[in-house]
Amino acid sequence: MSRIDNYLDAIFDAFSAAGRIVPWPINIANIFPYFDDLEARDLFDRLKNVAPEGAERVAEMFVNPSVTRALLMDTIPNLKSVNELSTDDRVWFAETIFDALETVQFGDIFCRDGRYLKMNSEQVAERVGSEVWMEWDSDPATCASAYRVSASAQALIWSLFFYGWTDVAFEIHGPYRVETEDADLIVRDFFDLAPVAVWPDMPALPFNKISVLALMRPEAGSRVDMFNHLTHAGNLNVFTRRIAVQVDDRPVTDKKELVNLTRVLTGALTQQHGIVESMERNKLIHKFIETRYYAYRKWREPFGEDWRPPAEVWRRITLWDPIDIPLEGGPSKQVLRRAYDPRDSFNFGEE
Repeated sequence: MSRIDNYLDAIFDAFSAAGRIVPWPINIANIFPYFDDLEARDLFDRLKNVAPEGAERVAEMFVNPSVTRALLMDTIPNLKSVNELSTDDRVWFAETIFDALETVQFGDIFCRDGRYLKMNSEQVAERVGSEVWMEWDSDPATCASAYRVSASAQALIWSLFFYGWTDVAFEIHGPYRVETEDADLIVRDFFDLAPVAVWPDMPALPFNKISVLALMRPEAGSRVDMFNHLTHAGNLNVFTRRIAVQVDDRPVTDKKELVNLTRVLTGALTQQHGIVESMERNKLIHKFIETRYYAYRKWREPFGEDWRPPAEVWRRITLWDPIDIPLEGGPSKQVLRRAYDPRDSFNFGEE
């Protein structure tokens, strides 16, 4: 099978793992018409500019592989809205991204085997050996507090970037087999918890990044798919052997500090949720699009250009009639597969 076919299969494997997602604060389908053609043309031209420098240079434009894979899913249909671009152009775009992903991942770049690997075996061994671990059986209450930190950080990121491309601020990678521990390592990295470029009024947090690492019993059957979904066979409390937390690369093992971390994160979440809920619709739509452009910011910043949406996006939002695509009864799997396939000229506007 071609890489494109493997990619499409991986998309629907990830969809099945995601379950039902609440499209908060607005259905993502309602925002694409305001920018899809503008963004697609811009991204294509930039990739044409950079690609001759090699796959490693292209990969430098990725915030991370996970969000790149998620963004590509939407970008391919958007490329179809640009009349000047051909099927060959779209295929070239996708294949060029695949080449770049292969420079920054190990194993299957589409995670079809349930593993998203950013480290090789030597790096995994070094990471496991350098962490300050907490034993679950010795102190389950403190270890559970570490998972609450992770859940709170992820919820905050949803409130900052909504549900479209949360991978822009956190990644889950692994499982990495650790033979010396008879365990699988899962790493949760949170690295953009206070994006003041998008939310300038957001108060600064007393830290910049958090990592939560867990050594899981093999029977957990841990899997990570292409869209950053982690699944496992049962209760984390049963399957976790050891857990470690780093805050700005400093190990944290004290329960009170872990509880305070959760308090700070949930406080920021509450404030951010209130800001979003108070925004009027047009500004909310523009903010959602702004987070999209932020996710692609490294495609524009190296050119010395503003990463934010062009003025035409706001003009469309204010002048066009409201777009309101219903949540229920969306496209079939067959329609979606055609839309996400760069080799197929079908796009959603043809339905």
